[in-house]
Amino acid sequence: MADRFSPAQLSRRPRQPWPNGWAAAGVTQPRDTADQLKGFARNVLEPAPEQTLMLQQTLAQLWASTENLEQSIARIDREVAHWLARTPGRLA
Repeated sequence: MADRFSPAQLSRRPRQPWPNGWAAAGVTQPRDTADQLKGFARNVLEPAPEQTLMLQQTLAQLWASTENLEQSIARIDREVAHWLARTPGRLA
């Protein structure tokens, strides 16, 4: 779902392949969530057609930025844990 995610595109998309990676992302009821998302897509007011591509690209860039920040935070956490394990405070 990293691309082609306008409301019209989501409402037309078959549900079956969606939930595959959602459980790993913490979605507890992936099939119900896919049904709910399709329902929202059918009932939402769509942007102007000429805005859809721009909005999709913007959201994709924001998503990539969020993933990069999460990866950076995870690397910093590992580095801090590594250095903390080398200090005398690790025994406390």
